[in-house]
Amino acid sequence: MFEIRFASINEIDEIAKMRMAFIEELFPDKKQDKLTEIKNGFISFLKENIGNQYLPVFIINNNQIISASGIIVYYIPQLHDDHERKIGQILSFYTKPEFRKKGYGSMMLKFIINHAISNNFYKLELSAMPDGLPIYIKHNFVNVAEQMELILK
Repeated sequence: MFEIRFASINEIDEIAKMRMAFIEELFPDKKQDKLTEIKNGFISFLKENIGNQYLPVFIINNNQIISASGIIVYYIPQLHDDHERKIGQILSFYTKPEFRKKGYGSMMLKFIINHAISNNFYKLELSAMPDGLPIYIKHNFVNVAEQMELILK
């Protein structure tokens, strides 16, 4: 039996563990001291933002967290209507390797999309690795070429 739900502040260690698994898979050569620094910074971020600007999501199967993600929530001023726009940035979308290709990622993405719709988000954004593109395309995400960035650090 599995469940999809938002994680709570009492689950900070589990949230951090899943994010670190995501980071270690992306950057397998990263040194342990740097990983510890990243984890500690993320835990500090969670303590300040969980439940407000950051909404962590878990899929739990047989009492084991098998997939996790999160939504950073921010607002931008109104443009052509009467309301500010709530944006969700999907972060660290990760499923443990042994549970991939079984539909859990799609279930979690649907959960996030449904939450965004029911809470009047203007849009969801994410950065995708090439391996992740098919799931996002399947759920109607589109590549937006107009987006630009300037990396400052």
